[in-house]
Amino acid sequence: MPVADSSKPPSPDVEICSSDGDGEPFCFTFWSNDSKGIEVRRKGCFQSPDDCSGHTSCVSHEKTKSLHFCCCEGDLCNKEFFYEPIWIDNEGDNQMYDLPTIPKVLVIVIFIVSCVVAGAYAIKRRQYSCISDKHRHIQVAHNLSAEESGLRPIELLEVKAQGRFGVVWKAKYKNDYVAVKSLSLEYYQLWSNELDVFKLPKMSHENIVHFIGGEDRSSSIPKAYWIITAYQELGSLHDYLKFNTVTWEQLCIISFTMARGLAHLHEEIPCEKSDIFKPSIAHRDFKSANVLLKNDLTACIADFGFAFVFRSAVCDSNHERIGTKRYMAPEVLEGVVGFSNYAFLCMDMYACALVLWEILSRCCVHEDAESKYRLPYEAELGENISIETLQEFVVAKKGRPLLKEAWKNNTLLSNVCEIIEDCWDHDAEARLSAACVTERFSWYLRSAVSSDTKLIV
Repeated sequence: MPVADSSKPPSPDVEICSSDGDGEPFCFTFWSNDSKGIEVRRKGCFQSPDDCSGHTSCVSHEKTKSLHFCCCEGDLCNKEFFYEPIWIDNEGDNQMYDLPTIPKVLVIVIFIVSCVVAGAYAIKRRQYSCISDKHRHIQVAHNLSAEESGLRPIELLEVKAQGRFGVVWKAKYKNDYVAVKSLSLEYYQLWSNELDVFKLPKMSHENIVHFIGGEDRSSSIPKAYWIITAYQELGSLHDYLKFNTVTWEQLCIISFTMARGLAHLHEEIPCEKSDIFKPSIAHRDFKSANVLLKNDLTACIADFGFAFVFRSAVCDSNHERIGTKRYMAPEVLEGVVGFSNYAFLCMDMYACALVLWEILSRCCVHEDAESKYRLPYEAELGENISIETLQEFVVAKKGRPLLKEAWKNNTLLSNVCEIIEDCWDHDAEARLSAACVTERFSWYLRSAVSSDTKLIV
């Protein structure tokens, strides 16, 4: 199986293999197991459909004294290897034939010698089968024991959310609760991308979910890739708004901290060392379900599987339509996205406007507060909407979720309506930046809360 992103350069522990045209390349491991412990003699690539085809795990069944050889089919299949001897009984009528002692010993000796010779021949053969190519990645693993794998002792407690890519668990690590996002194996690239984003310089921020670690659990049961973050008891903004309304002050707190987190994500920040900096990052799947709430109702942004890190001033043109379709900007729906960094950030701001609309619709300042939480465009287009329906309403008709007259006529809420309209402008370049939205809500928050409140910045 090909690796998820073969365009990335391999790590020092990865060997690159190619097929000779007769089939998929295979992996092998040759190791010894004696009184000194397990020692990997060699790992690499091997093209031998007859010997390895159909074996997805690297398992040796050869009953030898100390040397073992196994091969398997599939990307990274020799990450771990095992020895499982097969004990062969006499078949037929299950009769046991009493052979003389000397022939038994002779058979055992011949068997051991044959295994050693076959193993040596296989190694020699594989030395000529490992061809350098940029299409296959086979990991060479050196750590085999569970203790050396670095996996944290985490106890999964309760499923909190489930989506098309995986499951989010409430879990316990040491004495603290944590959130574990468990991704299915086919979504390795999302897991890898999110890890890359979290590991960037200056990503630690009070309005970005606190990252604890990422773990490759592809060899565990169940097989998965984990992202471990701080656990937020209130859950996502989406879930909170379904069952709660908010006051004007709470609206300002949530909106300000959410915008500040997005502004930090978008900002390019120099670090202490001149050659290191935090690049600008576009979220590309910004929505209320990816905004988490802390106990004080301050927000933190999560889920960076689709995030795009800007390494240069211009993005390449190979970007498919990704994210949650309900929150896709008009230019994304229309397929006319610009390839500058700024164009990608503008898409986030359109989605931010929809999230602000969700918060506003649940604000109890006015008598016309929504009695039931609704997603953006749910009132206009229904719960299950298609790309084609959105293209017709959002692009062709330039429709947007309704901003009620009661909101526009309210002294406080009219300010939020103005921000929302500026953020979901059909012209992407006319939209407000996250930093500008942060600044406006900072002013509203200062006006809404007392001067001794710690939330004032």
